[in-house]
Amino acid sequence: MQNLQKTSKFYKIVFKIIFILIVISVPCFWAFAQQDYIPSIIDTAQLYIDEISHPLSLDTRIIGFLVSLIPVSVILYILALLIKLFASYERLEVFSYEVVSIYKRLGWGLVYYFIAQIIFEPLIS
Repeated sequence: MQNLQKTSKFYKIVFKIIFILIVISVPCFWAFAQQDYIPSIIDTAQLYIDEISHPLSLDTRIIGFLVSLIPVSVILYILALLIKLFASYERLEVFSYEVVSIYKRLGWGLVYYFIAQIIFEPLIS
């Protein structure tokens, strides 16, 4: 059981770091869009941005940032659920109602992600 706690703590920390990196990287991406700081293979939005010949205005960057928040918010929701899941595992709550509820919400989170992608792709292009 101690191995489960250690592993769960490790994954909880990893998902927290990923959560923080996503929160930091999305605004930075739109702040530096169309500049050579970002390789073009990072995001699908960068591929569309590279095809634009004129510089992006501040309004366009803000709108792009807000549109990109649609799938990013779902990803952050899924990461928050994974953090809760591994916190429950760390407390050795493997078969509790809370864990089952988290799994159910994770499933819905994946559905929400695909819906968000369907909305995001036409808006960003």
